Amino acid sequence: MKLDCDYPETSPFDPELEKYIEKGIWKIVKALNAKGYLTINSCEGHFLHGDIPYVTFCITDPALYSSIYSKLKLPGINIQLLPSWIQIENEKERLKELLHTDKKVWFVYVTFNGLFFPILKHWFFARIKRLENERFY
Repeated sequence: MKLDCDYPETSPFDPELEKYIEKGIWKIVKALNAKGYLTINSCEGHFLHGDIPYVTFCITDPALYSSIYSKLKLPGINIQLLPSWIQIENEKERLKELLHTDKKVWFVYVTFNGLFFPILKHWFFARIKRLENERFY
């Protein structure tokens, strides 16, 4: 089993993306990327190691966050727009490499209650369908 720490950030444009994403979170990652909400890291959660399920995706306009929040929020799911001081190390260079852009992006960090993740991921996937397509470029 691959642990998230093996692949902390992965480009959504990698032709072999699925091999870097854990099976338990893959459906969510794939759906977000298809909608244009490009993901940069995720984890299906590893209860015995103290890791929780999460996915981090990017948006190009922080004003979109309220709409995204209202369409995705469910009990057992925490969604937050990360402040700029939490951005990844060497942000500009790393984002250019991962997302193929110089555009400023904001990270939306979604965590799931690990005990209920098997059911939450199905509900969350259904909610992703309610999102507008993101015009990332």
